Amino acid sequence: KFMDIYTCDSNCESRYPMHQLSQLPAPLQQLINQQNQKNIYNLDGGEDDGYLFLPARGEIQILIAARSIVVNSFRLMTIKDNKLIDQQLIGFSGPDDTGVINFSIDKDYRLTIKRGISDTEHEKPVVWSEQRIYEINQNGKFSEISKKTFKAQKGNGG
Repeated sequence: KFMDIYTCDSNCESRYPMHQLSQLPAPLQQLINQQNQKNIYNLDGGEDDGYLFLPARGEIQILIAARSIVVNSFRLMTIKDNKLIDQQLIGFSGPDDTGVINFSIDKDYRLTIKRGISDTEHEKPVVWSEQRIYEINQNGKFSEISKKTFKAQKGNGG
């Protein structure tokens, strides 16, 4: 879950160590540099801070790219043979931003992404507006399997 990674303790860090770009194999560094140049999600800053490798799905590498310059954001990337298969913005919460994205992923490779709104000080609970569930298929592509929209309710923290 987003908050588990955001507040990762020593046990978490030993299971999912954060790797710097320079620690990755050269072909993977090149692929990730290309993605950073494209900046498809309009994220601030030029580079990711590090990469967490999740358990692979067969030959598909699954990694989380973390970026904390100005925003706390995470991209989930699926890679095979040093080629990007798919990616998804899975976490976002900037210091002055009202938009919030949170995620969880289970052992069956089902990814749940929730989107919502918070006050700029992030003091009130998030009001969730949407939840999408994706499955990471055997080929590494994200397939949406459900979408739920929540009605805005005052005081509902989700």
